[in-house]
Amino acid sequence: MHNNEIDGSKTLEEIEEVVWGEPQMSSNLVLTAHALRKKPLKDFTAGDLRLMIGQQLSLEHLVPIALDVLGADPFVCGNSYRGDLLEHVLKIPSSFWESNTALYYRLDEIVTDAQSTIESVKPLLDSYKRPY
Repeated sequence: MHNNEIDGSKTLEEIEEVVWGEPQMSSNLVLTAHALRKKPLKDFTAGDLRLMIGQQLSLEHLVPIALDVLGADPFVCGNSYRGDLLEHVLKIPSSFWESNTALYYRLDEIVTDAQSTIESVKPLLDSYKRPY
């Protein structure tokens, strides 16, 4: 994990020192978000990160983890489709990135690498023909 300040054995509740209490709604999204606040960060999946980041929750703690995941595979599937975690990270408001420039530069590096890879294979994809 890049961010040495985050202890992966801790939960969001422990790190933020805020317990949400019982959910006020019984939707799957709300119940899952509440449950994830009790899950150790080291156990978060790409899908967990996608859900929480998509709801703009605990970004300062979850984005560094998401960037580590995206650095290994920018098109990782977070339970919906390939690239959904990247999509949700790219939708984070610019105000977050303005106050977290080091994280923005990490994201920019990941995006630049992904774009470069796509551009290098695009001519081959454009001319690809199935042999049957």
